[in-house]
Amino acid sequence: MCWRTGSTLLQRLLCDAGILVWGESGGALDGLEDAFERYRQMTGPGGTRFRHGFGGNGTQQYERFASDPRSGAHHWIACMNPPPPTIEDAFRNLFLKLYAHPAHALGFGRWGIKEVQVGADAARWMQTLFPGSQVVVLARHPYDVLLSIKRRNWMDRRETRFPLLHYARHWARMARSLRTVPDAVLVRYEDLVGRPETCERLAERLQAPVRFELIETSRADWRAERNASLTRAERLAIRALTREAASDWGYRL
Repeated sequence: MCWRTGSTLLQRLLCDAGILVWGESGGALDGLEDAFERYRQMTGPGGTRFRHGFGGNGTQQYERFASDPRSGAHHWIACMNPPPPTIEDAFRNLFLKLYAHPAHALGFGRWGIKEVQVGADAARWMQTLFPGSQVVVLARHPYDVLLSIKRRNWMDRRETRFPLLHYARHWARMARSLRTVPDAVLVRYEDLVGRPETCERLAERLQAPVRFELIETSRADWRAERNASLTRAERLAIRALTREAASDWGYRL
């Protein structure tokens, strides 16, 4: 749901359980979902509003062209694209070649993707491309997330006057968005590391042997850049930005 949420720990747990979870793509899933949505608009019926505007009648133009390709030059084909099933298959095959085939080559029959900056639209799209796939959403208390980001000295990563608040807004946006993914498995980091039944629930949903014991023995190889703390002003600002979304996850600020 955000950086410093514990997603790499979850990634290692699932890899140990036999599901190769690939690392972050820098938000590429959002870009791919948006590209797919643009194709959907261009092939969609005119007069129907899509995310980026009205449909382009591209499917209708394709069907007219395909009925008599020799006279196609005389038709209006400005938005003609291959039919939607062909486009969907192309995007699905991209993921299969990018992730599934390399996973199989490494001996994993199942695979997934870890992300920390994509929202519900991309998650729902993946559910459409791969029916039966599982979406696991991992949350962590916003104070702990933002403190960890501050201690990692990521404060200069964004062109903004108050970079910590950028991450707070991102946390709140993802916290609200990802709760809307149908049938998603919602997990809190605090429960993941503190309650064995959380791993048991994951194991049941994913049909994979997720082991709570791994949390005690697996340690990430990283160190904080500095021993900072959140100032009172920072806590107040973070609280104002995240309080409503945090409450939905059972966090008190």
